[in-house]
Amino acid sequence: MSVHASDVVKIKIGSVPLDFAPWSGSLLTEPLSVQSFRFEVNSQTERARVVVEYAYDRQQTYVDQEGLYPAPSAILIPGLLYDSASKAVVYNAGNQRITCGIFQMRKGMFGARGHVESTGTCEITSAAVNRTWDDGWTIHQIRSLDLFLEIR
Repeated sequence: MSVHASDVVKIKIGSVPLDFAPWSGSLLTEPLSVQSFRFEVNSQTERARVVVEYAYDRQQTYVDQEGLYPAPSAILIPGLLYDSASKAVVYNAGNQRITCGIFQMRKGMFGARGHVESTGTCEITSAAVNRTWDDGWTIHQIRSLDLFLEIR
């Protein structure tokens, strides 16, 4: 796979339910969107993953009233790894390695912590989709949020 400046490669990495119930047991739902993402690394295994955080439009209103936060997704992507020699999160695209992030140690109040700074080359995007599922008797409509790794 060759990635040129004008090319965008889009790889589906997962899917989550689109509708989120801010109250436990509630029938009232809010559509989710991707709020942010970050790369995480395990330097011992040289593995990398993406953690996706979600939000919904009226989240602050519900949270102020003890509503729920959507759970983040931790996604392992085939071809995404941590290269300890270059301290980089890279995506192997055939014979090409694309640097998605650079690992840095940061000093904080509670000691040093690792952080991956995104290069902007690899982004997480999403699309709301409607799917049909046939259980053999009834046809169901399912709304989901598909997640993609976009390499620019």
